[in-house]
Amino acid sequence: MQFVVKLSQNQPLQASFGVAGAFSSAASPRFPKFLLLLIPKKNREYVIGDLEEEFHTILVPEYGYRIARWWYWAQVLAAFVPILWDQLKRASGLAVVLKLLGG
Repeated sequence: MQFVVKLSQNQPLQASFGVAGAFSSAASPRFPKFLLLLIPKKNREYVIGDLEEEFHTILVPEYGYRIARWWYWAQVLAAFVPILWDQLKRASGLAVVLKLLGG
């Protein structure tokens, strides 16, 4: 069974009851969303918006909340790791060394 409760015009709260009757909210995971706050602001808005949209409109309805959460975590790590690596290279001066070595 699934139902939608609208808290405001723009943000509905979606929830569902599983097979065993346990209540599960369809909100995206909080900690990965927090990690996305650490990436540069110019990329953050687009990444979060795209992940949220796909999470709520495709993954949760089609595959369920558990798989949607796994997918969300994988996408956040895939987005976060390269950006973190660039930041670490820049902060440590490694980017200059790698550029001089031809990498």
